[in-house]
Amino acid sequence: MGNRDIKPQSNDRRRFLGTAAKTALAAGALHGFSTRLLAQLSTAVKGVAREKPEDVARDESFWSFVRQGFSIDSRYIALNAGANNTSPRNALEALLRNIEVVNAAPLTNQRDFLQPQVETVRARLATMVNCSPEEIALTRNTTEALSTVIFGLDLKAGDEVLTTNQDYPSMLNALRQRASRDGIHLNAISIPTPSKAPADLADAIERAITGRTRVILVSHIVDATGQILPVRSIAATARARGIRLIVDGALSFGTIPVDLQEMGCDYYGTSLHKGLHAPLGTGFLYVKREHVRNLWPLFPSATPRSEDIRKFESIGTHPIYQIAAINQAIDFHETIGTERKRARLHYLKRCWADTLTPLSKIRLHTALDSEQSCGIANVEIEGIDPKMLYRFLLEKHRFQVWPIEHAEYRGLWVSPFPYTSVDEVGRFADAMSQIARKGLPE
Repeated sequence: MGNRDIKPQSNDRRRFLGTAAKTALAAGALHGFSTRLLAQLSTAVKGVAREKPEDVARDESFWSFVRQGFSIDSRYIALNAGANNTSPRNALEALLRNIEVVNAAPLTNQRDFLQPQVETVRARLATMVNCSPEEIALTRNTTEALSTVIFGLDLKAGDEVLTTNQDYPSMLNALRQRASRDGIHLNAISIPTPSKAPADLADAIERAITGRTRVILVSHIVDATGQILPVRSIAATARARGIRLIVDGALSFGTIPVDLQEMGCDYYGTSLHKGLHAPLGTGFLYVKREHVRNLWPLFPSATPRSEDIRKFESIGTHPIYQIAAINQAIDFHETIGTERKRARLHYLKRCWADTLTPLSKIRLHTALDSEQSCGIANVEIEGIDPKMLYRFLLEKHRFQVWPIEHAEYRGLWVSPFPYTSVDEVGRFADAMSQIARKGLPE
């Protein structure tokens, strides 16, 4: 390993690049199907280009065609989008090609063939969220991204971090650890569930601010309920008081528009294997340019006070081929468009939720209007343990949902994919309706 920095001579370099290209071409010959499918999808999108996203959302033939872009296990009806989402065929096949290329000559092909693609990923993500590429660090997930911020901020004993008791457990655990180690004060407040209006959520955050508050952490979309928080309003409040705002965007990027300049937050982290459908183990961290120097990296860097965003990527050997394949996930996503995906997810949510809401034993823990939720909702059948309900729906009907147990509510986490059919969510609603009326079988 002592020769890792030795560069090959120019002839060797050309030979290595030639080998990488040949390997990629050989692998690509096996995967022409996804390229053709993406081209056909682009043609289908042109056919609906003049239609409103809300109208495209109801076009089952269009979304059936989108479904062909994924390899799906037909044994199940997946209603757990936003956990670890499936990647489209073109991204999956790019990942396999990248693995083959790296395996052929690991050090050289990573540096010469894949690293330029990584920088392309950085630039494209920055364009998507309206920031500079020098504000985007590529990470493996939201937890890594936001842990970098939580443990990298200079906070002292007595400084307060304000958050909610509905934020993601990994982030709350990170804050608790800082409280135990450094003596910071954690204030995790309750917020309305479901919310009547976005202003109620912003007001709850503002009322909880104290003279000791130095940082606010909120989810753009609450994991357990799908509630969308008014982060732009919260950011304005924080900025006016000199408070830093961290936004957990694990469930927002790729499903609803994200404009970081408009949002006005200081830090934002997300997982690209969720809404973007990128390969598993990919994400990014946004750090506002003026904060990069003074944020400590989570993993040691040779230049911890550098202004280079890449100091947050010093995590040792890691699968760069996953990061490079984000490009193909972006291709697929941009072909469809965020607004069409958002409209489709909201439509599918209303298809099942509107059927169940009138039933006496059904409780929704999510506001259903499009301003306050997208595709995720939390539903409870009174008197039935969510874990038992989850197991029954999986074993009897093959629905993949998820049980949620919270101190203030409990229910099932239901989140269709854009390609989930109306028939599938209708079958889910029928099964839930029967259980609400008759209970679970003995």
